[in-house]
Order: sequence, then C-alpha cells, then structure tokens
Amino acid sequence: KLSMQLRDQSTAAVVGVTSDAALALGWNHLVGTYDSTGGTTAANGITLYENNIKVAQTTSNNGSYVAMENTAADVGLGSWADDNSLFLGDKLDNVILFDIELSTANVSALYNSGEGTENLGSAGGEVFAITNAAMTEGWHFVAATYSAPADSTLAGNGIILYIDGAVASTTITNDSGYVAMQNGAEELRIGSQRNTGDSANEKFFEDGIDEVSIFSDVLTATEVASLYLAIPYSITSPFTSAEAFEIHVTQSADVMYIAHEDHHPQKLSRFGDNNWTIENVPFTGGPFLEENFTADSLIGFARVGGVARDEYYFPTGSTGTLSASDLDSGNDNQPFNSNMVGALWLIKHTRPDNKTETFAKDTNISPTLETFASGAIKTKGDYTVTFEPIATSHEARLWRKEGNGEWQEFRSFRGAVAFSATEDEDDVLYAMTRNNTAVKGTFTAKDQVNRGVVKITAFTSSTEVSATVVDDVLSDNSTDSAVTTPLWAEGAWSDYRGFPRTVTFFEDRLWWASSTNNPDTLWSSKSRLYENMEFSDLGLADDALIFPLNDNEVSQIQWMQARQVMAVGAANKEYRFGAANIDDPVTPSDRKSTPQTSFGSDDIQPVILNDAIFFFQRQGRKLRAMKFDAITENFAADDATLLAYTILESPPTCMAVQRVPDSIIWITREDGVLLSFTYEPDEEVAGWSRHITKNATSTENIGGHYESVAVIHGSAEDEVWLSVRRIIDSSTVRHVERMELRNWGTDIEDASFVDSGVTYDSTATNTVTGLGHLEGELVAVFADGVVFDSATVTAASITTTLSAVTTTASTIQVGLPYTMKVRTMRLSIPQEGNTMQGRIKRIHETTLRYIRSINGTIGQEYGGREYLQNASATYSNDSQDTTRITKGGFTEDAYTIVISDEPVPFTVLSTIISFEIEEIR
Repeated sequence: KLSMQLRDQSTAAVVGVTSDAALALGWNHLVGTYDSTGGTTAANGITLYENNIKVAQTTSNNGSYVAMENTAADVGLGSWADDNSLFLGDKLDNVILFDIELSTANVSALYNSGEGTENLGSAGGEVFAITNAAMTEGWHFVAATYSAPADSTLAGNGIILYIDGAVASTTITNDSGYVAMQNGAEELRIGSQRNTGDSANEKFFEDGIDEVSIFSDVLTATEVASLYLAIPYSITSPFTSAEAFEIHVTQSADVMYIAHEDHHPQKLSRFGDNNWTIENVPFTGGPFLEENFTADSLIGFARVGGVARDEYYFPTGSTGTLSASDLDSGNDNQPFNSNMVGALWLIKHTRPDNKTETFAKDTNISPTLETFASGAIKTKGDYTVTFEPIATSHEARLWRKEGNGEWQEFRSFRGAVAFSATEDEDDVLYAMTRNNTAVKGTFTAKDQVNRGVVKITAFTSSTEVSATVVDDVLSDNSTDSAVTTPLWAEGAWSDYRGFPRTVTFFEDRLWWASSTNNPDTLWSSKSRLYENMEFSDLGLADDALIFPLNDNEVSQIQWMQARQVMAVGAANKEYRFGAANIDDPVTPSDRKSTPQTSFGSDDIQPVILNDAIFFFQRQGRKLRAMKFDAITENFAADDATLLAYTILESPPTCMAVQRVPDSIIWITREDGVLLSFTYEPDEEVAGWSRHITKNATSTENIGGHYESVAVIHGSAEDEVWLSVRRIIDSSTVRHVERMELRNWGTDIEDASFVDSGVTYDSTATNTVTGLGHLEGELVAVFADGVVFDSATVTAASITTTLSAVTTTASTIQVGLPYTMKVRTMRLSIPQEGNTMQGRIKRIHETTLRYIRSINGTIGQEYGGREYLQNASATYSNDSQDTTRITKGGFTEDAYTIVISDEPVPFTVLSTIISFEIEEIR
C-alpha cells in the first residue's frame, strides 16, 4: 500500500494517510501532496494519487501534532525516516520533490508528460502515444512506427507502438498546433526528450537500451513480428559472466537444476522455444542444520496476515513474525541476521491434537469435513484405533485422505477391539465413521511431532524476522499468537551459510553438495520428489537425507557423478558413495562413503564418456578417467594425459562431450586454445589435439580465444558449439560458432574448413556479402572446389579472385584461415633386447595414406626445422597414397610432419615410413 506520513519531532507525534488498496503489480506513477495545514487534523491535507487517479485512503490524525519538521534529514522516501524500520520492498525511480502543493491538473500533466512515449514535435506543437499498461521487468523488443495522416492535427493517430512483436494498447495525444515532424539530425532522439528551444535533454529513459535500428520506411505489423521472432530468445539469470564457468547443472526432461555456491539453487524450465523461466528452487521440508539443543532457547511463529489459521495449524501461505526468546527471560537467544532472508526455518511442536473420539459421520459414508473438530486428524507414523465391543449389527469405518485427494475407505470394523498401523506418507488425514451412535472408539496418533517450516522474508532484528509458512506450523487452536518451542533448526542454505556448489541425480533423488558452511556434506531430496527435502524422525526409506564425508579431514566436495554407485570428487580425495550393498538403494539408514583415490579433484563438472567418468585433478593439470570395477566394487582413476603431459599447461575452463560420429571430449583452456581428446577404448584409441583459431602462420599464433564449449544432439551428428572471443576491426567481440559437420556429403565444394565461416550457395557471383562480423580481416576463400585468393573484408563484403583475376563461383566458403599440422611421436618399433630411443635414425622414404583430402605438404623435422614437400593430394571418397617422398637427414627423433594451410579438407589415415638405424657398436 501507499503511505505518506508527517512527523512532528518536537512532540513525537505522527499523522498520515494510507491507501485502502494495495498497489498494482509493475511500475506505477505515484504522487503525494500536502497542503501544509498543521494542527491536529493535518492528515486531512494529504492527498495520494496512483496513475493520475486519487486513491481511496484512510486518514490518521493525532491530537499532539503541531507542524512538520523542516530539516533535510527528516525527509524519507521509500523508508520510515524515524528509525528506518519500514522499507519499500521494491524499486523507486524518477523521484521529484516540489516546494508547492500540486493541483489535480498538475498531477495529470506530470502523468501525461510523455515520459516513456514516442513523441513527434514541431515548432507548432507535439503529439505522442503512450502505452496504457506498464511493461513488465526484463528486456523487451520495442518498435514504434509513424505514418503521417492527411490531417496533421491528428498526427498522433499515425503512431503505432509494438511490445514484443504485438501492437500495444495506447492513448494518443494530438495537438492542433502540430504541423509536421522536424527534419533535422538533432530532432531524432531515443531514450531522451528535448522540447523545442530547450538547451538540454529534460527526460530520460533510465534503464537499458540495446541494438537500436532505424528504418526509412514504415514497417507493417507482419514485418515487426518477423523482426521480433528473428531475435535470439533470452532470459535474465542471477549469474554474472564470471560465475557462468562455476555453475554445475543436472537435467530431468525440460527442467534443469543449477548450483553455484553464492546463489540460491536455480530451476530453469522450458515450456516452449520462446517460453523459459528461471527461478529459485521452491524447496519444502528443508534442509536444516542440527536442531537446537538448548531448552532455554525458544522460537515461535505468530500469524499477522496471509492465509487464515485453520484450527491447530497456520497453513501454507500464512504470514507473520518469527520471534526468538529465552525461557529464563535472558537475551542470549539471538539467532537471526540480515543474511538469512530467503532461508527456511524448522519449527517442531509436540502435537496436542493427536487423539480424537469424534466420528465424522453417523451414516458410514465418506466424510466431507477436514477439521480436527469433525474428527479428521493429520497423521504420520504409528497410530492405533480402539473400540468398545461392537455389536455384529453395527459397523465402524476408518477413512484415509492424502493431500487434495478424495476420502477413501481404509478399513471396516465389526466386533474388533483394536487396530494399529504406520502411516509413511506426508499430508494424510484419517477419520472415523459409524452406522450407529452406540459405537464408541478412539483414534490415536502416537508421539506425534508436527514439523512446521517457514521462509524468512525480511529481517527486523536479531530476535525477530518476518516469515511466510511453507509447511503447516502448529497453533493453539484459538488465537494467532505464537506457540513457542525449543525444537527448531536453522536452514542449511542461505546467504549467511552459503549454498551448494554442485548437483546431480542419483537413484531417483536430486542431490546437492558442498556449501560454504558445510563443504563436505551431501544433501538429497526425498525419492521421486526432487524439491522436497523433508526428513522425518521416523527415518523412512524415502526420506531426504544429510550425509557428511567424515574422513579425518574436511575435504570440500567439488562434484558428484552417478554410476552404479555415486562417485564424489573432493579437493583431497575421490569417494564411492552408496548403500553398503551396491545392489541396494540408498536410504537414511543405509548409506556409506568409501575413499577410493587421493588425487584430489578440480571444481569443473566431470563428464561421462563410454565407460569412464572424466574429471580434472586439482589445479587442472591432469585429466583422469575414473572407471568402476564391479568385481572389486571400487573406482580406479587412470591418467588420460600420460602421453601428453604438457597438454594442460594452461588450466582448463570448460569441458563437453561429443559422442557422434566419434567419442571426443572438448576442452577450453585459459589461454584460449581448444583441446580435443578422442577416446575409443574398444579400439585402444586415446589421442589429443590442439585447435588454435585464426592460426594461419608457420608458428602457433593464437588469434582468438575459445572461451567455452557445449555439445547438443543434431540430426546427423552431435553439434559442437563454441563461444569465441576475437578482436575484429579493433573491437573485442564474441561470436557463438558451430563446427561444421564432419560428413559434408560427396561434393567437395560443400566442404567448409575455415573458422567463423559463411557459405554462399546460389547463382554464380564474384561478391560475397554478410561478412560484417569479420570486418577488416584477411579471409580464406574456397569456391566451387578450388582454393581462391585470400581477400580482406571491406564494408562487410569481398570480391572473389583466382590468380588475381576476378572470378565468379556458385558455392563459396569464406572465413578465417587456420593451419592443420600433424607431428608423429618419436619413431620407435619393438626390438628384442634393444631400444631405438637415443639412436641415430634416417627416414629415406615416406608414403602418406589419406582420404577426402586436397593438396597438403609432408616431410620431416630436424633440429627444430621442417623440410617439406608437396603431398599433392587429390580429392576422392576412396583412400589414396601419395607418391613416395624422399628426404634424407639424420636425427635421434625422426619426426614426420604433415601440414595443410589452405581452406581444404585433409584426413591422414596412416604414414608408411622406410628408415634405417645406426648400428650399435
């Protein structure tokens, strides 16, 4: 609600008014005026306006009030200046203070002043259109078109405003003095307004504006909608760009759960291609820290508003205050601080309503009421039903109702004396009925403890906070006052305690791990209920659970990955987690962690490829392949970088898995180099490659930074997507690029082997446009299956030339060049009783076997220099061999080199080498 208050500091008296209705959601134009009349009826001089309309208001005067204070310190906007105890829980913008009382006409003029509108001004007048509804928070696609009508005095009718591709409802203001829109460069403004004759902009749009386009003709509604649909869809997340590399994710269908140690766990949901949401995961039931163990420390929830009390319970949606007190009237129980806003809090009570002798019906039909007074009792755990002897002609029935479901007959009684059972589910009601009033009985829920949960919404003091009920809190069945209890626990996650840094699914539970306060702890949801973190005192098999890795040292959990058991990577060790018997499910009473290896894990989320979990060792210098042995029931973690020990000399930043057409792990490094690790264990293949973008020289020159990589399923192959940072036309830019498919078909002109490339495929031309993203860059050109001359992008286009002659082509690949280089390992073959290592060798003949390749060079490396010859490969879909290439030279290493520095395909199948070895003397 809107409130305006006046304070007389001298007399400590306050007067004011408050709107009778709450403000509408979204941005509102608010005005409060005061006619400066003091005295005991001063509040009568206050008037409130909401969106140009006087609001119904309640006035509060004070017989002690004399006059408003007249110092700057006593003016407060958005908070109560007296002690700052009350705050506006949202935003204020465009605040103006006037030293006169505004009239209704003044307020109307302010409201209709044109801020946030499209304005057309001339020397004679101004017309404008303003949307009738405020835009919701977040980014929007906004368009404005103008088509001048014949009557200039109705020029405003020619304005159409669009929001997110649709025509917006607007109010038009015309001006009889308007003649025509001004035609000077200074007269077009976006995001600000300057009236004729003014020397400065007087109104501003005080939020963000991006990607502005101006058209020289009037767009139709269809064209505006088409522009809107062409814009990449995006939503705002709570994470910064730096934090994006620290998040861990796990997914179930169209829902992704996201973990980051500095943010409440997030839930990303997809409802359609252009309909996504991201929100705090709405956890219920927990998790919590250890319960309070001090009988003197009490907590109580008192209802103030929201959903009304329901007999013995404050139900979900009730709002009020959560207060801390001491049984001995001391003041040492001060559990709250301002960083706990958003945290859950557990409030447990021993229930007084665990027994009833009331029968819901005397007709043995389904109960209709659901209150304790009508005999319905909420039950979880053990319960008993006892009856006095029942005549065989009489019958009693026990009914059960789960959640919002229907009442179901659970059991009938004729002559029975007692019955007992255990209820495992949450939110279950039981009730008794009878067919004769002579039937007497009692339903008793044994040792019932009610687990209430509230969410802190605002901080008042170390002993009081505002809260909303998440799970029913016990009341006294008569008032909204608090029922205090020493049985309480603080939420495990908050801005104060930190949030989990990693997340995964395992055995149909959602698992979180490692907060700042509990770096070595695992938390799971209930089975099948991924956002319910409740654990009961009964220790039911499907309860949520909390498990710390107690192992002689606190080792921060970095990641979790599910296999037959769950692998857990911590800063100092790797663990196996599961039930004692790996064939059994994890339960609160059957869970066990066992140390496996002590390499220590990095915090990059691991991936699964074929039979192994791949994770980075601490500091990221090694990639390890963790495999589970079903015989020993343990994990082993082999070094995947054993034969490429310098490949991670620059630490990794991101990792993704491609499975089709080959099994490849893609890794980005801090220095911008992209790595690929091909892993086909059935073929005993494990090989590394480096990918350096815009590397078109004989030396490794990093011309761009691969910052992140992701893989998504494609129709023919898995698609590899990359975020690449480049310097283009003296500006730092980022491109999202997708690798071309490995199989481009049978036509060589369709092969694209350039970076950040563009393909033209149409009628023959010598001009390729649409290259603005490579402005000023020297690009490689491959046209109609032939390598053309390189060209420099000018005005977003190039002219294609072949041997310096302008030449047309119909299929053209254009992009940044790079150099492909293969260097074999040191030449070595098995020899009985001897080794070739360290001995002088001479390669005197090499044959290169290749497929679907063009041109290329091959040779040897001696003393750090390369001696190359043209391979002269010709394109074919069948494998071919080069002619025998000879190049003498003596060396201990005997490296063979293959290079392709043109925008063409080149696939090496094998090298066939003839060589001689220095004799042992």
